Amino acid sequence: LAQAHPANNFALPDHCHHVRKMSSAPSDADLQAKLKDMKKVETKEAAGLDSKMLEALEKMWADCGGDAAAIAGKSGLSADLIKEKAKDAKEFAKLACQGLLSAD
Repeated sequence: LAQAHPANNFALPDHCHHVRKMSSAPSDADLQAKLKDMKKVETKEAAGLDSKMLEALEKMWADCGGDAAAIAGKSGLSADLIKEKAKDAKEFAKLACQGLLSAD
């Protein structure tokens, strides 16, 4: 059955009897020491996006003159999201590839 927790006036379920008090946050010195062991990485923007797909989407933007309704008609993407988020062909292509212009 449930056990009463002494610090609080409520009962913990039996499966929670092993809950312990959390340790304190690490000090700045501890964090700085760990920093030396961390691996440096380089973030690449739009890494992994297919360059041919990006080019095709940029061409679609150009062919439609940047008209969100026309682009949405050809692509099935949301005209409202295109208007709201895409300011140019490159941004449109990147956002579309990331799935950020779909109404679903």
